[in-house]
Amino acid sequence: MLSRALSFDTVAHSYHNRRPRYPVGLYNDLLKIVPLRPGARILDVGAGSGIATLPLAARGFEVVALEPGPALAALARRNLSRHPNAVVHRVSFERARLANSSFSMIVSATAWHWVDPLRGPAIAARVLPPGGSLALWWMGFATIADSFAIQCGKITRSWVSSAAASAHGSQWASLATPCGPGRSLSSCRAGDIDAHPDFHKVDQRRYLTTHDFDADSYVQLLGTYADFVLLPAHLQSGLYADIRRLINEHFAGKVTRTFVTTLYVWRRRRRADETRQIAGLDARRSKLYSDTEGGS
Repeated sequence: MLSRALSFDTVAHSYHNRRPRYPVGLYNDLLKIVPLRPGARILDVGAGSGIATLPLAARGFEVVALEPGPALAALARRNLSRHPNAVVHRVSFERARLANSSFSMIVSATAWHWVDPLRGPAIAARVLPPGGSLALWWMGFATIADSFAIQCGKITRSWVSSAAASAHGSQWASLATPCGPGRSLSSCRAGDIDAHPDFHKVDQRRYLTTHDFDADSYVQLLGTYADFVLLPAHLQSGLYADIRRLINEHFAGKVTRTFVTTLYVWRRRRRADETRQIAGLDARRSKLYSDTEGGS
């Protein structure tokens, strides 16, 4: 059975064409929070088709993008072909061979929830130097209870809770995150980083954006999310037909959806043993300078 994590690879081109882009203000804010030198090395985890990689590469940073899906990785390479400072590796974060303290910043755009919650923060701490930054952000539908969202939700639930869907509905039954009631996936995964002793949070920001869709483009957008990709074809076609009908007959063929993007930024702490080593080095340097001055 196709895994949820790799389901996007089957709709790589739709994913790149239909997923809304992240706000420009997010990148501007991020580079104010984390002022990087020109050419600094950035690791992009779960890069997909390179949607978040492109703006960073265009700013002149040396970006290494990791994407395990073969179709998405190939598409990301094509999308980044004009940027020799960006390279794409077809590998997951957990399997990548990454040197210690080799990146100034790690980023992950709507993808860190696919990273092992136990291994991920530890790998990030190893790959970042003390003072290095980890920036994660997620974009999703804002929970605005407008008329379209309510009616579309009813249609979706009627299809995925049907008897026909029951044999294929395990992915829908598991939609609730293991974070507990009232906690979003992003806040749950951010909590994993908050709890890690090697990181301390330095900022968190939210961005609201709106995007217009006709019936076809909205259905194509839905078709880039794992929950919809994994539905069997006959359920997909029925659900999508009902959503198209809703938009065309009740919303004059056009709907506007609001998206919320939440940015989290952490800095890698200096470990106690590193602090002692540096303190010892400083003491040795101080003694060396003192001895040199005394003998001159």
